Amino acid sequence: MPVDVEDPSIRSKLVMADADMATKMDPTCREIKEKFRADSDAFNDAFVRAWFKLNHHDMGPKARYIGPDVLLEELIDRIRFRHAVLISICKL
Repeated sequence: MPVDVEDPSIRSKLVMADADMATKMDPTCREIKEKFRADSDAFNDAFVRAWFKLNHHDMGPKARYIGPDVLLEELIDRIRFRHAVLISICKL
C-alpha cells in the first residue's frame, strides 16, 4: 500500500479510475500507450490534433476560423473527432 503524502506512518489502498484500469488492462489502449511512449513526436502530433478538434468542433466550417493559428488541413470530422478523443483517453 502506498504511503500517505503528508504522514508517512499512514498507508491507504490505491484506487484506480476506469481510465487508469483501461490503460493498464486493455490491450488496445496498451498498444497505443506503448506506441506513444516510444515516439514522443507521434504523441505530440496526436495530442495537438485531438486538442484542436475538441476545442473547435462546434465552430463550423474552417472558413469561420480567424487568426494565425488556423490549421491548413481540414480536421473537423465527427467520426474522426470521437476516435481522436478515445485515443487521447487511452494514451494517458
